[in-house]
Amino acid sequence: MPVIRKQRQATWFLEGFTEEGKTWIINLEPLPFVIGRQRGCHLRLSSSEISRRHAIIFVRDGMLGVKEFGSTNGTFVNHQRLVGERTLQNGDILHFGPLEFRIGCDKSVGEARFIPDETASMTQLSNKELSYSFTDCAAEFPKLLNGTSVISHFQPIVQLIDQKIIAYELLGRGAVDDLPTAPWSLLQIAKRFHKDIELSELFRRVGVQQARMLGNQYHLFMNTVPAEMNLKRLRLSLEELRLIAPELPLALEVHETAVTNLDVMHGIRALLAELNIKLAYDDFGAGQARLVELIEVPPDYLKFDIILIRNIHRQSSRAQQVLKSLVCMAQDLGIKTVAEGIELEEELETCISIGFDLAQGYYLGKPAPTFCTLIDPVTKPDLVEGKE
Repeated sequence: MPVIRKQRQATWFLEGFTEEGKTWIINLEPLPFVIGRQRGCHLRLSSSEISRRHAIIFVRDGMLGVKEFGSTNGTFVNHQRLVGERTLQNGDILHFGPLEFRIGCDKSVGEARFIPDETASMTQLSNKELSYSFTDCAAEFPKLLNGTSVISHFQPIVQLIDQKIIAYELLGRGAVDDLPTAPWSLLQIAKRFHKDIELSELFRRVGVQQARMLGNQYHLFMNTVPAEMNLKRLRLSLEELRLIAPELPLALEVHETAVTNLDVMHGIRALLAELNIKLAYDDFGAGQARLVELIEVPPDYLKFDIILIRNIHRQSSRAQQVLKSLVCMAQDLGIKTVAEGIELEEELETCISIGFDLAQGYYLGKPAPTFCTLIDPVTKPDLVEGKE
């Protein structure tokens, strides 16, 4: 008699990332497979944005499918919100709330290579924008780098003593179909292709070209990525900007997590002084506040992270006093202080009383492709769009 071989059943699995960037894989066994926050789910995710029973993956008529349980933050298949249920294919991108996964199918997979426990910390975006970590953008991403598919946005920075706009922060946006528009997502894609420095340089170059119309009245704050702390390449990039706009007042923002080497920061400070560009430390207080670097290589501007500003009017008097002490310390070093992320009038009033020099945030003006040149200090500070 002929030997009848039982066909090996395909093994479906979910692939995800931890916050440390490590990949984990978990087999979708048994099916149906429930994802949620409560005990008893086959995959239990601790995020507050995951519902107790968020979604279920099942097999019907030999086809893999996913069904939404009506969660608050939604389930997405290939970045499209799921209503009801849908058939899944190998390689589909799933989001449960802001957490990203990829569906895989491998007949050779046996046991799961790494199964996270209940406390596994998954990559999560605080602004609820869907991640594109798994998306294959090899065809679309080069279109972005050609320079014609980048749009500059400008967010006003306001002087608190008189609530006049004195600067703008430059924020790049993408304009390529099938790619995200927000800079954070684009830079994550760029890192996969080792092009994050190139994209950051492109955002600055396009923005400075547009900002030339401002003349010399307003400063332009420009962002960097941590990988740009190479003085040789940074010099070439900034010298190019100075050729584009020789007289435009510029400030370069360095994230506080990149301020880790005093020798490098001394070199950056000297380079910026040579090119008449101000130095700003960004997101101060978001992680480890590096007071040594702040004293040894003081910037011109210190931008306090939104985590210190949000609901500051509701914080205790002690918390407000600590923040005021940090502001006074910076000002004693000759540093102008900037409160980031102001979204409420009460936050603005508290930051004024604390003594901040400058501020930015949605309450004072959202990023826009045009320049807003006036804030009404008498009523709610609505913006008047215009161009210089």
